Amino acid sequence: PVFDGPEDRNGRRNADEIVLWQHILDGRFGPAPAPPFVIAGVANLDPGRGEGRHDAIRALLADPRLQDPLPGRATARWPQTGPLRVSYLLPSADLTVVGAGVHPASRDDLTGPHRLVWVDLALD
Repeated sequence: PVFDGPEDRNGRRNADEIVLWQHILDGRFGPAPAPPFVIAGVANLDPGRGEGRHDAIRALLADPRLQDPLPGRATARWPQTGPLRVSYLLPSADLTVVGAGVHPASRDDLTGPHRLVWVDLALD
């Protein structure tokens, strides 16, 4: 959505892709996923920075069925935007997060705009 035109086609499509996860969690396309689960992917939308439709990702991050192990951590950096959080691992609320991070931690080790996001979970 950051690299969109005035028609906001990419921004609207991106928001719809994120809202799709809410619909899946709500069971609109069949049974809702039973915990434990993890939503993983590149949403290409930061909750506060960039030109996207931020309400979509904010709603997903606020969903009580999920937890956000890396709030506010940048997962990508483009020259025209600076640091943005666009990649997510969102475990279901019942899972125990033991650790989480972004690798590499420094921009000097990064060959492209995206960084690897990781989460360690305790599975009892």
